[in-house]
Amino acid sequence: MSIILADVFSIFVIGFYFVTKKRSKTQFILILYLLYSLFTDYLINPIIKLSFHEYTLGLRLFTTLEFFAITYYFSKIIRLEHSRIIFIVLNALFLILSVQDFFINRDFVFDSIPTALSAVILTINSIIFFYTQIKQNNSLFLYDLPEFWNVVGILLYSSGTLFLFLFSQKYFNNTDFKILFNTFLSFFSIIRSILWATAIYTNQKHKA
Repeated sequence: MSIILADVFSIFVIGFYFVTKKRSKTQFILILYLLYSLFTDYLINPIIKLSFHEYTLGLRLFTTLEFFAITYYFSKIIRLEHSRIIFIVLNALFLILSVQDFFINRDFVFDSIPTALSAVILTINSIIFFYTQIKQNNSLFLYDLPEFWNVVGILLYSSGTLFLFLFSQKYFNNTDFKILFNTFLSFFSIIRSILWATAIYTNQKHKA
């Protein structure tokens, strides 16, 4: 039930974005991510599981594309010297460790190492964003920026699910843990959706 509720909030954010008159191109990256997330849950993962008789491949594919999508969003909103090189290095590090984990820990149902690594890197990117905004002092109030709400959503989701992902590789098959996992994951997904909807609303105020 909690997963369905989180998906409903995601659909709301997607719909809210498309009914608004002024749409941010950078926000569209996150909207595409939400669309891909829904397609993964209800179409891509079931097809992969039916075709290859395993659940792991779909999870790993989603983790990889999720990371690259949100990292690409950060590359569009962070203005820092040598930022392009930093993003290339982080992407390469994530890809190498994810591929290595795929061959070493393929028997595990959940890909804890790639998801935890993604959460750590995205948390660092969030902190870098806030640092650059405070240093540049372009806005009197950070919450006047749509990007502020998007990044807060990413930060809370990444940091809030980090330890959940770390323990998932070992306990994912445990029924009680899976219930706890889905509850916490859905909670942080809903919080993120609310904050991203706030970003869309803030963008409308700026361009009204």
